[in-house]
Amino acid sequence: MELNHIYTGDALKTLRTLPSESVDCVVTSPPYYCLRDYGVGGQIGLENSPERYIANLAKVFMECRRVLKNNGTMWIVIGDSYAGSGRGWGSKNDLYSRKVQPKASFATEFAKPKKLQNYKNKDLIGVPWMLAFALRNAGWYLRQDIIWSKPNPMPESVRDRCTKAHEYLFLRQNRQNTTSTIPPCSNPPSTMDAVRRHTTAVQSTITTPQD
Repeated sequence: MELNHIYTGDALKTLRTLPSESVDCVVTSPPYYCLRDYGVGGQIGLENSPERYIANLAKVFMECRRVLKNNGTMWIVIGDSYAGSGRGWGSKNDLYSRKVQPKASFATEFAKPKKLQNYKNKDLIGVPWMLAFALRNAGWYLRQDIIWSKPNPMPESVRDRCTKAHEYLFLRQNRQNTTSTIPPCSNPPSTMDAVRRHTTAVQSTITTPQD
């Protein structure tokens, strides 16, 4: 495997080209379910059901497990989605005219909410925990769930529930016993700048022994 090189391509196909036990750490945030349409055929996130979405993610993350060293860690940021009526808007032009997410990327369009079988309209799907349990059943160790709290979340035009102000960060390990060390987090930062510095410090001090 070439170091200091950015590999681009289909995640699953590219991972399969990497040697086993060659990666120290995986940090990823996959496309969220039914949130955006990136205009790519076969993209993850627009499957016909949450179950198919989780199955496709599991295939990718099992390849991550293969390439991860025994003392490596994987960090996954994942948000949840709601089942829709199938009548919502899916065009970014409609969203901009309604002043919803006016700074969103012009490279993508918002996906139209799906009417899902076995899910009621407005059901919270529970995607993060579906993924967490699927990977645990596949052999991953679920070491911790971390709440990414957002003091200034994206506004939502809903009146029958609270605005979502958090996402999940899951820490996973390939093996039960690992010598990877994570420094203790004491007092929480009081500002977003402090949060960024705090997070960077934690990430930069995750260490693994040299082979």
